[in-house]
Amino acid sequence: MPQSHIVRFSVEAEDEVESPAVAEDGRQWIWLAFAPQYRLILAAVVGPRVFETALLVIQITARIACRVPVFFCDGFRCYADALRMVYGHLKVFEPTGKKGRPRHPVIEPDAELVYAQLIKVKEKGRLTGLKEKVIFGAEKLIAVGLKISTSLIERVNETFRHALAPLVRKSRSFCKDRELMIKRVLFWTCCDNFAREHQSLRVLIPEEQRTKKGLIEQKYSKERQAWLLI
Repeated sequence: MPQSHIVRFSVEAEDEVESPAVAEDGRQWIWLAFAPQYRLILAAVVGPRVFETALLVIQITARIACRVPVFFCDGFRCYADALRMVYGHLKVFEPTGKKGRPRHPVIEPDAELVYAQLIKVKEKGRLTGLKEKVIFGAEKLIAVGLKISTSLIERVNETFRHALAPLVRKSRSFCKDRELMIKRVLFWTCCDNFAREHQSLRVLIPEEQRTKKGLIEQKYSKERQAWLLI
């Protein structure tokens, strides 16, 4: 994936708290990694809101993206550590010969890694504003000229809620079995990626090649852009 491309992360949740790996109340979240240029869901994982799940989502994304993309997400703090684990290297400090304990090795992020957060600011449960925060690669983010946005992945969240009955808000539909929920999410992910036709992927016909049928001018080709990540 070219470095200027974007991956947006989302966790469908009602709050920002973490949950234990095996919650007694069965709380699970749907984690999504989304490439907006292709309208392609790169990873979909059902799991608790913990570091291990965040790491798994990023590992799956890294297997698909051949280069280091630009990452945008919400303010969930575990993403930064998970990105550093996947797109980072261990830096070992040489002994200085001075008294005292030597510096411990640290994991530094890749020089090409860009990661920014779009944090919702709420007051009494109502959205009052948005705060942008660049965690890694501030200079590179300015160089590529990208705007920090998570609107498209939020739209994907809404699509999931319309497609899967257990995700509908204020509904009697629910799923007791986590395995069944995982199968539903993965099935819909495949359907959305490869079966649904995305109008936003249409190809614009050059003005000199357009044809007219009466008053109607065909502006877009019937062929869709390929989903190949080159």
